[in-house]
Amino acid sequence: MDSSTVLKTEILPKLVQYGGIFLNSIVPIYNLSTIAIPLINLVLSNCISPLFFFLGLDFDSKPLLIFSACFLPDPKTHDYDLLIKLIKEKFDNIVESDYSVVLLASCVKNKPSLGWLLSTYSSLDRIYKKNLKALYIVHASFFSKLIFKTFTPIISFKFYKKIFWVGNLYHLKFLVPMKSIIVPQQIKDYDLTVAQLKVPQEILDKQSELLTQKGNLFKISLTELLYGGTIPDSKMHLIPEPIIDWVLYLYKNGLNVEGLFRRSPGSIKLNEAKNEYNCGIGSMDLDDLGGVHVAAVLLKMFFRELPRPVFSTLDAKVARIIPKFDMSCDHHDPTDSIDEFFLYAKKKSMASDKISSNTLVNNIARCTCCESCILETEKLRIEFIKANILDSKPIQVRQLLAHVFGLLYSVSLNSPVNKMTSSNLALVWAPSLYFSDNPLSDVEMYAAGYGTGSLGSVFISLIQNFQTAFYDEITDMNYSLDQDHASSVISTLVKTLYTLKNAHLNSNNQNF
Repeated sequence: MDSSTVLKTEILPKLVQYGGIFLNSIVPIYNLSTIAIPLINLVLSNCISPLFFFLGLDFDSKPLLIFSACFLPDPKTHDYDLLIKLIKEKFDNIVESDYSVVLLASCVKNKPSLGWLLSTYSSLDRIYKKNLKALYIVHASFFSKLIFKTFTPIISFKFYKKIFWVGNLYHLKFLVPMKSIIVPQQIKDYDLTVAQLKVPQEILDKQSELLTQKGNLFKISLTELLYGGTIPDSKMHLIPEPIIDWVLYLYKNGLNVEGLFRRSPGSIKLNEAKNEYNCGIGSMDLDDLGGVHVAAVLLKMFFRELPRPVFSTLDAKVARIIPKFDMSCDHHDPTDSIDEFFLYAKKKSMASDKISSNTLVNNIARCTCCESCILETEKLRIEFIKANILDSKPIQVRQLLAHVFGLLYSVSLNSPVNKMTSSNLALVWAPSLYFSDNPLSDVEMYAAGYGTGSLGSVFISLIQNFQTAFYDEITDMNYSLDQDHASSVISTLVKTLYTLKNAHLNSNNQNF
């Protein structure tokens, strides 16, 4: 029975019964359906949407439906039988194959009668009962469990075996993906009162099963993670969605936090957050998982646990022969960036749009302050790093590094507040970006001195002179965003991340 038939045969007669006199005084009865049907559709749609909705797929790639009982309407003003008919009509196509349901059972103000529940169960087509693989009931009361147990002979033992009693939302995350579940605030508040419930054995078993599986983020090679293609009609390469989430979260909340990337959160919170992102469990809500320090450490941990470091032993050898600050310069400080000197040449060349970053580095107006000018040496260092280290990496890796070093550059700009200078950032990040089988040699490479022959020094240059070093990648982002080069580099980075985030969301929706 389609929605139009339901409305005409079920809803409109009741509308006429309870309000027909009023309606008939305004319009002829033959116009009733024309005016009332769109209105009723809207009202019932608004009622159903928060109450019962399709989330996506569960861990076994089966459709997952969410029922929030706290949104049940008042039975005195709503016909539950009609509501169920419309819900069934909406989800008939989903239950034609295996599916699961999560019932959020707490904070219920309008409780249907027991007789109505049994009647509704009896009225369900066999396909609803047969194809239901799991019913997860969260926050069920003792009385609810007793009722189910009492009426099991009527409901059927086979159906009862499909029920999982879930004590709280923490337990639920090991049973279904929670990232897209919008949990009503009143249920979150109630959950705090039952957060310490003992984890049932079946959920512990499921937890162990999930956590022993190979995850889909940590300890996975960049070759597997980064070659998902580009966004159509752009030069943007996709990067893992969790990295996008962490970086955006830090842009929004972390730039002024003292000790960012240096301070570590508690190990329990960190492991919980890592497991959620690695296994796709939980809500992956950084506010709940510990905030900026959790996001910062997860980002470092991702690179530290790569099977191969993003900067190789060959890069370390190359770093040893990079141009160095051999003599002191009385006019410039090692912390000075060549980006400021780079801007004039960049703007001057924008009209032709035919100039590469390497050429641009060479075209920067020469500083003649002294023979040992630090800025002149730094120009040579950036040119060397680009030609011998960055350009040897695939474009996908370079774009990923552009997002990481762009964030570090943004953090360093706020160093008077957060105390994280380019040198401090290079020091805490070096062990995550480079590691080998020789710890003593690694420590030497981590040395974050200005103008020296170490990878730590290379990282300082990449942070301090980010706009120059990653000019090609920034240009590709501007091109993909269809914006001019005058846009703020940080604005470009953030807009690009949101574009990549939307691409992931669209892909997930298409899969559903």
